[in-house]
Amino acid sequence: MCCDGTAIRGRVHGERTACCGSTVYNDDDQVCCYGDTLRPRVHGAAVDCCETDELMDGHNCCMMDTANGTVTAYDASTHLCCDGVIQERATSNSLCCGNAVYDAATHVCCNDTAIGTTCCGSSAIGGPSAEDRKCCGESEVYDATSEICCDDVVRRKVFGDATACCGTAGYDTVSAQCCDGAVHFAANELFRC
Repeated sequence: MCCDGTAIRGRVHGERTACCGSTVYNDDDQVCCYGDTLRPRVHGAAVDCCETDELMDGHNCCMMDTANGTVTAYDASTHLCCDGVIQERATSNSLCCGNAVYDAATHVCCNDTAIGTTCCGSSAIGGPSAEDRKCCGESEVYDATSEICCDDVVRRKVFGDATACCGTAGYDTVSAQCCDGAVHFAANELFRC
């Protein structure tokens, strides 16, 4: 038997004797990774040889701990590696958002940290747990049950459902009107702008 050009006498491990570079090993106990590195056999070469995030025999490698360089293999057809956490794919549209999984057909990922139906800046809004959250302007999230967005400024609904916007101000639609961006208090119901 020859290992890397070196003649080896006899098969030390019988039928399971194999070469890894110039080293003889027992194929039942170890796997040869990258042609020269021996590792303990746990799952098989595709899994046990994980060092990078490259595709290997239908498996991908997930960097679990960057400080220690710990890498774990996973089946990319059923799982995702999300920021070092192996997550199960819920649907064929599953994607990562930070270390969580979401369905890209129904949700969005905002700033790689939040999942919702719409992004408001780096925050996510929408979905069953945040139905009353809305976006004001480009990035301010507000509670539509108690607040109103007036020209990109969030105001409290101090007049309840009768609160409306006049420019950036909130006003009471029962006792006032908005005329050309200014609130006018109506002396009676016949008042018109």
